[in-house]
Amino acid sequence: MAAKLEKVRGFTVAEILLAISLITVSLLTIMGLCLRTLQSNRKTIDTGAGQMVADQVLEQIADAAEASKTAAVWGINSAVSAYSSDPVTIQGTTFQVTTYATDVVATPAFAAGKRLKRLTTRVIWKDLEQGKMGYGSLRAQASRLVHEP
Repeated sequence: MAAKLEKVRGFTVAEILLAISLITVSLLTIMGLCLRTLQSNRKTIDTGAGQMVADQVLEQIADAAEASKTAAVWGINSAVSAYSSDPVTIQGTTFQVTTYATDVVATPAFAAGKRLKRLTTRVIWKDLEQGKMGYGSLRAQASRLVHEP
């Protein structure tokens, strides 16, 4: 009797190529998502650093204003002309910090004879200085009311 040949089942070349291409596309998509997540995290960290600079500069100016009636901030009232504008460099990043001081009309409940100011600090910096290409110029802002001592 003749021996029966068993059919060996396997994958065709076309099926293998299709599987490899699907796996490649899936891996590339996942890698792209990971890269985008890393960029987003970096931007969040940079924005937090800029906000921290804005808050610190604002606190320094506010503390000086609330400590003395003769502080320079009490002689300024302009939302257009800056009270101060200075560069601040932290860990290789240069932040341009600009602060504005404007008068605020006090309510009758506020202490009589005391002035009230709104301090607004704006910070602008670029990502190019550290080689983090992708999001260009960044901004942060902080504002606070201060009262005359």
